[in-house]
Amino acid sequence: MFTAPSPARHPYRRLFRCLFASAFALAAWPARADVRLPAIFGDHMVLQQGAKLPIWGWADPGEHVTASFAGASASTVATPAGAWQINLPPAAASDEGRILTVKGRNSLSFQDVLVGDVWIASGQSNMQFGIQMEDHAAETIPAAKDSQLRFFVVPVATSLDPKNDIGPIRPGTLEGKWEVCTPDLMKARIGWNGISAAGYYFGKEIRRARGCPVGVIATYVGGTPAQAWTSIPALEKVPSLIDYVDAHQQLLNGYAKAEAAFPPKQAAFYQAMKEWSAKVSPALNQWKNAVAQAQAAGQTPPPEPRLAFPRPPQPNSPDGGAGAPGNLFNAMVAPVIPYGIKGVIWYQGEANADTLDQAVLYQTLFPTMIEDWRRQWGQGNFPFLYVQLAGFSSGGETVDGIWPWLRESQMKTLSLPDTGMASAVDIGDPKNIHPKDKLDVGLRLALVARQVAYGENIEGSGPAYRSATAQAGRVRVSFDQPVLIGRPPWSASGAVPPAAATPTGFLIAGADGKFLPAQAALDQGSAIVWNDGVPKPLAVRYDWSNTPDGNLYNREGLPALPFRTDNWEPGPIDNLAITPEPGRGAPWMQKFRDNVTRSKGAKIDLIFDGDSITDWFQTTGKPVWQKAYTPRNAFDFAIAGDKTDNLLWRLDHGQLDGLHPKLIVLLIGTNNTIRDSTAQIAAGIQACVDGYLQRCPDAHVLLLSLFPRRTLNDPLRVKVNEVNARLAAMHFDDRVTLLDIDRIFLDDTQAIKLDLMPGRLHPNEVGYEAWASAIEPVIARYLPAPGAPVH
Repeated sequence: MFTAPSPARHPYRRLFRCLFASAFALAAWPARADVRLPAIFGDHMVLQQGAKLPIWGWADPGEHVTASFAGASASTVATPAGAWQINLPPAAASDEGRILTVKGRNSLSFQDVLVGDVWIASGQSNMQFGIQMEDHAAETIPAAKDSQLRFFVVPVATSLDPKNDIGPIRPGTLEGKWEVCTPDLMKARIGWNGISAAGYYFGKEIRRARGCPVGVIATYVGGTPAQAWTSIPALEKVPSLIDYVDAHQQLLNGYAKAEAAFPPKQAAFYQAMKEWSAKVSPALNQWKNAVAQAQAAGQTPPPEPRLAFPRPPQPNSPDGGAGAPGNLFNAMVAPVIPYGIKGVIWYQGEANADTLDQAVLYQTLFPTMIEDWRRQWGQGNFPFLYVQLAGFSSGGETVDGIWPWLRESQMKTLSLPDTGMASAVDIGDPKNIHPKDKLDVGLRLALVARQVAYGENIEGSGPAYRSATAQAGRVRVSFDQPVLIGRPPWSASGAVPPAAATPTGFLIAGADGKFLPAQAALDQGSAIVWNDGVPKPLAVRYDWSNTPDGNLYNREGLPALPFRTDNWEPGPIDNLAITPEPGRGAPWMQKFRDNVTRSKGAKIDLIFDGDSITDWFQTTGKPVWQKAYTPRNAFDFAIAGDKTDNLLWRLDHGQLDGLHPKLIVLLIGTNNTIRDSTAQIAAGIQACVDGYLQRCPDAHVLLLSLFPRRTLNDPLRVKVNEVNARLAAMHFDDRVTLLDIDRIFLDDTQAIKLDLMPGRLHPNEVGYEAWASAIEPVIARYLPAPGAPVH
């Protein structure tokens, strides 16, 4: 048997924190340390009105520090670690620029400090989307002059552990300091083509509605998932989010090796970028000149051109980059805490809608993130306002797609206190995941803020579903507000169509669960929905598609929120028509191509295939792999996150061309457990087995049962058990061996052995050793190990 010491849970975390803290201390402290504050404090900043004003920083241990502002002052003594914090008393809103003074052995003065409302603007690319690209930029930018509206852009950074200050701040950049709103700031090179358009329009509208100074702290990164914005301790507390914790642990375990391998990868990337730039520079220079001319003329800049040569993929940083769990919270949120704020505006979710299981899990992940921020800020349930995803089509999706389920997860998050949602379902662009209308996004967020954060007696959001009643083949759907037929304020084509005569966007289904387009009519503020082909309707859905086309609004012109009256499980989505799953995109395809390229011409006798459980065999279980399988000419085709659909797609697109393996070890279906029924999962696994048998007529398939996951009574654990029972009852070809090895990861109480599978999903090194020992008798039957057999 393979043996190795059992690693402790998170063995490197304390080490990394110590190393990071030591490195920071060495860099920050001279022989005598001056009192110092984090970068969030600076000239032109806005402090939060009506609440305690936390002022904090560093000094020599035991140093006396005093902070003074607006006639109030307070003192403290730096801790043995050199940290200090002072809470000044609440101050009233003021548009008078005053001075904040902090004194220790030295003295710091921050000029032109206002008091008003401070909002965090965070999320991914649609929050990052710059004002210079927005559809109303031509008239907005020249008029953007307001000395009472100010912005602070947090520079993009990642970290495996929480940082106590932002950075690094590039010399000459406008990031990392407070800036007053001016047309020059709006035109400046900052972020992704300027200050956040949604953040600007929101701040401007709050300024108009409330009259006080407004500060916007912008911390966002395009293409990032919510788990990257959530702290690891918060993720650890939720069993269904343990996969993210496990992924973080993998990064910690491999950090030293990844850091050593990064410089040559980065050098190769820079060389590839140099060659790429030479090819595309003529087109880019022409576009940049056109942008400059358009801005000078006060016109909307032309969109960035589609380039004939793909941009070289940038290597991930050793810490896993901006998509890794916890990394953005650690580097771009933690350093701002506990700066006094009014609340948060958030536009994100696209990066958690790549797969259906991610979209459904978001209903747990997103509230976890919100509660995490509130707990760490220590300001109670500050308002957290967010945007429901706009319409977008990735192309090829069938029936309803994945985004409706993400929108439902966003809707369910409204159960948290002091949350609010501004829907953008009607102002999307089916062909562009970044719709250019951020004016209406900002205005709608401001309406929600006026209702939720400021207590105004207004309708901050559109009509929400309340109840449904079947009436002789028809369904009456009632809302919390009267509904009207309306039209969106903006369209991607530039032409807003006239209002239709009847309601659109409804689907209806009977006992067979098949949803059909429905007719509808309005009656006293409710909707009557029917389809003559569904005489006994059981369920109604509205705007339940990636690209909604519903036309129901309230009197204020806000769209009705998507909903479904059923609680049916999500149906299977034909991802084979999407090639591969929507949103997996270039990285997935590049890995598939790399695998195919590496396999061609190689002598391959043993193939492993599946998802991340198998994919990590060569990293987490590397000693096992090298000892047991490298001598047997093994090759790993597994790709993290794959489902049966994607594996079938890979088989259909040349994965096995020219290969003649003797044995295939297959473990697939774990990622299907949220999306599909047990019967569908078992059928998908059967199809994958048949696909291998057809393409490898001389090979044998070792099919592994699904590994246990999560806790004993978790619905997904129950489903895994049901799938395995179905597999055990199936009749496979004589060339197939079904091996149930999930038992090796379970103790006598059926609990997962955490010494083998600490994240309750992926084995650790010892777990991979146990796996290898369990399958060795079958492998040895077809591929005897060179030299001494493995026992």
